[in-house]
Amino acid sequence: MQPTSTLQSIIRPAGLRDVLVRRLAALRDWRPLVLVGIALVGLLLTTQAPFVYQFQAGKERGRLSDLPSLFNFNTPETGPDWNTWRWSRGQSAIVVPGVGQRSVVVSMDIVSHRAQWFEDAPPTVLYVQAGDLAPVPITLRQAGARYHIYVPAEGMRDGELWLELITEGWQNPVDSRENLGVALGNLVEVRGIAGSDGFVLPSGMLLLSWSGCLLLLYFMLRLIYFPRRLAFLTLLPLALLIPLLVLLNAPRLGFGNGWVWQFGALALLTAAICRIAVPPLLRRLEMVPPEAVLRWLLLLVVMSFAIKYGGRSISHRCRVMCSCTSTATPSR
Repeated sequence: MQPTSTLQSIIRPAGLRDVLVRRLAALRDWRPLVLVGIALVGLLLTTQAPFVYQFQAGKERGRLSDLPSLFNFNTPETGPDWNTWRWSRGQSAIVVPGVGQRSVVVSMDIVSHRAQWFEDAPPTVLYVQAGDLAPVPITLRQAGARYHIYVPAEGMRDGELWLELITEGWQNPVDSRENLGVALGNLVEVRGIAGSDGFVLPSGMLLLSWSGCLLLLYFMLRLIYFPRRLAFLTLLPLALLIPLLVLLNAPRLGFGNGWVWQFGALALLTAAICRIAVPPLLRRLEMVPPEAVLRWLLLLVVMSFAIKYGGRSISHRCRVMCSCTSTATPSR
């Protein structure tokens, strides 16, 4: 296969001055800014949609999984009729990103607590703290019950619900675990209060992370020989898809805020390595594929590497956030 003049220009090393000139010219490119603008406007609009998020406390996998929304809870447990729950510790939290600066009602079942196990114990008091607001004490009923907690928009941390559950730690006489709190069970629901807060601002970190990733991916494509127009058209569906994901599952998108930066940076770094290593290898082997084929082959290499190792990063982050004990003896 004989290289064309276009391919020879790709394979031939460029001087430092030429590279700098091209990089400076890339800074005047309007296309990545349009991609970012589309994503930002879409995120602002879709955040105005009604918000409802549900998960089942004690269900680790599949639909309605409680991971990684339950922070510093114990391992999941299952009872008759497939009821599920997790015991909190002295200080645990329900974490739901992607809510936006809006008021919500958190509905949850407290299925067991200290006063149920000790007849002479005083009523169990659960302190609930939303964000930086003052803790609110709730005296729990003796029997299991469902509680509805109002969280104003001021209780959000940059559009993220961080609801701390604080109790005096105790130990069940038939359980090896120490510092138990309350047993959170069954379906937990976070529902926005429609029309109570006017225009809802999305999380700044969500806006920055997902729109910033588009910039990294655009420059990644440019590094592996994608023309500007083709790079723009390749990423345009993604820029339109990101806001739609808010409608499908905004919290899952929010949990990926940190990961998406790592993914974009890893893809850009891999593309830079391919840019440096592949042309000399092709010259040595005297194998130069057509330009249209070469760029897609490099994209396949970059995405395979970034998705593989980026996926490991987000799964590790979820395990760390859950901080669940794995050696506890289940009991209720």
